[in-house]
Amino acid sequence: MKKLFSVFFIALFIATLFPVSGECKVKDNLYNRTLHNKEIKLFVSDVTDSTKEKKASVADIKAEICSALSMRGSANLKIAKAANEADMIVECDVTENIWTADDPMDSPSAAGMIMDAMRDASYARIQATFIVKDAKTGNVLWSEPLKATLTKEEMSEKDSVPLISARLAKVFVINCFGRSKSSPHSK
Repeated sequence: MKKLFSVFFIALFIATLFPVSGECKVKDNLYNRTLHNKEIKLFVSDVTDSTKEKKASVADIKAEICSALSMRGSANLKIAKAANEADMIVECDVTENIWTADDPMDSPSAAGMIMDAMRDASYARIQATFIVKDAKTGNVLWSEPLKATLTKEEMSEKDSVPLISARLAKVFVINCFGRSKSSPHSK
């Protein structure tokens, strides 16, 4: 029994030496608001780019957000042409947009670091703050800074733009309108 406790505490100690980045979702997303079959109209505002370089393709990002929202299968989401026709307004502000020819070693595990070091690939990362507001009241329904990353062999900066834009849009839809682990409907 003592040996079991010793092994447990050693494993616990080792686990605390290598923290993995992650956050507990305290606030719920908007999944529960989409459980009914009623159509929800969303207006996607023009995406803004707050980065110093201003290299984000805001038109591509907006188009990918609209596409990802339209493809959301478990909700009846429709894209409104104007804010006054919408139930909710989606805002997106790009806060970081990085492309590099060399994939950085950013894996939290030793095995991942070795894989990163051995791989010859390009890397793209984009971060943006998303805000979803009630179109009638202007109240913020959901807000979250989100990040998307992409590693791919032989990917130019130009080639990375549509790929990372699509990935960011999917991350947004999953985080905002996907089943959260705390949702009573996720079982």
